[in-house]
Amino acid sequence: MSWLYLLGWVALFTAIYFLTRKSWRKEGIFLLLPTKKGTNFIKQFGQKHSKFFKWFGNVSIVVGIVCSVIMVYLLILNLQIYFSHPEIAGPAVKILLPIEVDSPYVLSISWHIFLICIVLLLIFHELAHAFVATAQKIKVRELGLAFIGIGPVPIGPIGAFTAPDEKQVAKTTILNRMRIFAAGPGANILIIGMLTFVFITLFAAISSISPQGVLISNVTYCENIEQLESEQPHNTICNPSLDGLNVSQNVVIYKLRCNEQEYQISDYASLYNSTSKFKPGQNATLLTSAGEYNFSFIKNPTTNKTSIGIMFSLFSDKNTLVMNVVNFFNLHLNLPLLKYGYYAPTFENNVFFLLCWLFVINLFVGLFNLLPLKPLDGGYICEDLLNLLVKNTKAIHYLKFSIYFLVFALLLANIFNQQFFAFVLFIQSVFPF
Repeated sequence: MSWLYLLGWVALFTAIYFLTRKSWRKEGIFLLLPTKKGTNFIKQFGQKHSKFFKWFGNVSIVVGIVCSVIMVYLLILNLQIYFSHPEIAGPAVKILLPIEVDSPYVLSISWHIFLICIVLLLIFHELAHAFVATAQKIKVRELGLAFIGIGPVPIGPIGAFTAPDEKQVAKTTILNRMRIFAAGPGANILIIGMLTFVFITLFAAISSISPQGVLISNVTYCENIEQLESEQPHNTICNPSLDGLNVSQNVVIYKLRCNEQEYQISDYASLYNSTSKFKPGQNATLLTSAGEYNFSFIKNPTTNKTSIGIMFSLFSDKNTLVMNVVNFFNLHLNLPLLKYGYYAPTFENNVFFLLCWLFVINLFVGLFNLLPLKPLDGGYICEDLLNLLVKNTKAIHYLKFSIYFLVFALLLANIFNQQFFAFVLFIQSVFPF
């Protein structure tokens, strides 16, 4: 069905292209549909609220620089995790496609959610660029949609664009340019903040979500349950029958099957209540979002009760506020990606998952766009920041391209981490160090 949707959209875009082909402009593999309609409104609105948009641009610069550093750190951290624990690391960068593709490099999403999320994301992102530009008396020549195409055939929309006057942008101050480039990702982060507020207040108030499983957020193995200490990491597996079955993180346990009966697991309490009905040594099956795991119950020597052998550490009271925030983001980042939701909405599913995907896509696109690499917004912010801090033109040139090369290499290494790992092992074998 997804492929039929794709063919339908390609046919629609192709028909629109041939009906309005005089309005299109081709640049490389991209087809642009520009228009001057709306530029007067953007100019008037931006200049009328210039103080707000300048303030928004300043905040976006600070947030953008911080997020840019965090993104580079996360790329390095993911490589470090892959070298130390390759079984839990995956590609840090994936392509989001509205079709079903069985690939570790692709994240599939339904067509209607994809289009709604991308359209909303691009509207806010590009309007933020335009409003901040006009607030600083920089003309916006045109705006429009960008399509990826094969010859004259547009495959699908990949973005929107605003085109501030390039000569005015080049002549304006460094601070003004940084405001313009940072405004787009800043708008994405603002949407994330608004959705966070909606999730915490509105949905919580109407009890929109209820527990529908136990999420394994991290996994550590130990040989004996008696070895556990209070500081042991969360979700420690001490059951020999589960060891080696590759029970991994971000797995949701939603049912327990034993003696041909199934027990619904909605939270930690229901999990422990279910296990108390059985004796150590009995065979059972855990039904999870990653498949079924056959195991045998064991005895917990501390409580003398039956246990499944996965010890879930609970957070102390002093960390409650911090962990509530951590758990909130863990929930809404994992929700759209899991086959079985950790939480199930008690109101309209489509609305809930649309907002979850909007949250996830804005977060990922906004942060990715802040990487210090051209042509991303983060690359232009990085260049202007170097111009602001370093006075030597030659030093700026070398620093800029060194950063671009490093970030590009990190991206490739994270996308193709298995190949990168093999390459590093080969280098180590040839040049041991």
